Parts: sequence; structure tokens; C-alpha cells
Amino acid sequence: MIRVYAVADLHGKQERIEHLRSNLSEFKPDLLVLAGDITNFIRAGATLTALNSFGLPVLIIRGNSDLKHVERHCRFFANCHSLQGVRRVCHTIPFVGLGGTWPLPFHSRIALNENTLLKKISSLINHQTVLVTHTPPRKAQDLVMGRFHAGSRNLRRLIEIRQPDVLICGHIHEDSGMTMVGRTHVVNCAFNQRGSGALIRFQEGRLVGLKMIP
Repeated sequence: MIRVYAVADLHGKQERIEHLRSNLSEFKPDLLVLAGDITNFIRAGATLTALNSFGLPVLIIRGNSDLKHVERHCRFFANCHSLQGVRRVCHTIPFVGLGGTWPLPFHSRIALNENTLLKKISSLINHQTVLVTHTPPRKAQDLVMGRFHAGSRNLRRLIEIRQPDVLICGHIHEDSGMTMVGRTHVVNCAFNQRGSGALIRFQEGRLVGLKMIP
């Protein structure tokens, strides 16, 4: 059994990092996935130092409040690994990541050249893949103020075509939770007042459980 703890939107807040540390001690996952906004533009080194101290592999992508140097800094920390635009197999599970987000009014894009970037990673994705992005796909855990969909249309099209096993995302804090897009389990694991991420379980490379964590 492989346990993956997924969370987004720590925003470098010490109390969230300590809450995460407590949850990791309780659930004892094999792997931690950070789906963006791990910092609030500053203190990347301090946040990565804390994440590295957890003593398990940490896969990271950027969000809209993370500067690009977060990815470069990962190489200085033994347990922290950038997923930007690459496929990485960890504990037999294939992960693909694409970080960054341009928040627009009731709409988000991974980047200004989003469609080009998504096409580049498309060939890396299959039905066993765990895809990690910061923004959710359109009309999947992306409601702002309970009324307006703010996810990425191009990302939605990609997962409808490639159907990864799981999509881990965040960004829309108020709509954390789980839903399905075709065969893909979409998990918005944003840290908020109601929850602190999700625990995802795999057995022999197959998804066997999803649980939101308070």
C-alpha cells in the first residue's frame, strides 16, 4: 500500500506547515505532493527547509504565489523535487506536473502559453498517471463564491482526452474536495478552514482510496 498526502496553498504559513507536520505523523504517508502556492512570494528557502525536514519525498509545482526560483531551489534539498514539465516515478506511481497559474476574473490559466505547455506534457500522461497542476480544470472543484467557475478550459480538454487516473490541484480555496471528470478523479486539496489536504492510497499502482483530511 502506497499512501500519498496531497495538499496545496500553504502560502508559507507556519501554522499550516505545523498542522501538516502533525498530519504526516498521524497518517504516515510514503510521499508528499505540493500542488502550488507553497510560499507567499518570499521565504522559499525557509519553507523548503521545513518540507525537507519531514524526511519523505516531496514533489512540488509552483502556484501563482510562488516565484520561479522555488523550482531551482529544490535541487539544494535532498527530499524536494520539482515536477515542472516532467514525468517522475515515485514508489511505482508515475507523476507529471505543470506549475504556475494566471488568475483572471472567474477564469484561470496555467500560463499565457498554456495550450502549448499542455501539448508538450500530453504524451507523458496515460491512464495510470497522477497529474499535478495548481489550477483545477473548468467545472471541477473550481467554484468561486459558490457561483462562478474559474478553472482552466484547456486543462479540462486535456484530461478529457488523456484521462489520467488522478488530477491533484488547489488554487480555488473555497472549493476543496473531490469529483470525477470522465475516468479522472479530480482532487482539489487546497488548505482552508475545513481541511488540510487529501490522503490518496494506491495498491500495486492502482487507486484504491481517496480521503479529504480535516
